[in-house]
Amino acid sequence: MANFYRDLEPDVKDSTLNWRIYELVQLSILERTSRGQFRFGEMRVFAHSPTRSIVKLYRDLSIQFPYTQLCVWETSWLNDMTQHLSNKSVIILETEKEACESVFHKLQDSGKAVFLEPTVDIMERYVSVEKNPIVIKPIVSEAPLQKVEGINFPTLEKILVDLICDKDILFAYQGRELQHIWENAFNKYTVQQDKLLRYADRRRRKREITEYLKKIYNPQQTKLAAAS
Repeated sequence: MANFYRDLEPDVKDSTLNWRIYELVQLSILERTSRGQFRFGEMRVFAHSPTRSIVKLYRDLSIQFPYTQLCVWETSWLNDMTQHLSNKSVIILETEKEACESVFHKLQDSGKAVFLEPTVDIMERYVSVEKNPIVIKPIVSEAPLQKVEGINFPTLEKILVDLICDKDILFAYQGRELQHIWENAFNKYTVQQDKLLRYADRRRRKREITEYLKKIYNPQQTKLAAAS
């Protein structure tokens, strides 16, 4: 983007460039994808309205564990990015590591089909056959979250990283399906690369995910324009 303007006006000031780019972002002509990087188009946020069951689950646990961080989402949210639609959905509930056992027992006592950090074998044998299964796993500190109607949901950046890091729990979305999800995520929504890589670093998988990002994300294909 900076090179484009300097081709037209070689002596243009940095402050003028920054202001022009800012205006283009405000007008939704450009969207910011990373530090100093932009793409033509309006920002498209990945967000879902919570279902009634999610709202009840979250609010009940918030009352029972008022000082514990919670984050929840459903794997059905991936359906608009997957190659194969699934009629099964798993609720992924994340909370602080110290609270996982307590939350697990509380939900188990209420008769819910709940599983604590299940292996891929448990996922295939037991979780996949349940109607409304809930999987509990520890939340990573400083994970990128978004609040919708008072409920903590993961951002798209978090989900994309978790798909790679949590292969057991998210076993149904690996291989070619994983690549398909990543490609569609960048095509359909605004993905903040800085946020994605910061979280990847928190999960100690930054190098691996950086390499995966290079394979999936083609700057020319997505009309990325560098601002510097």
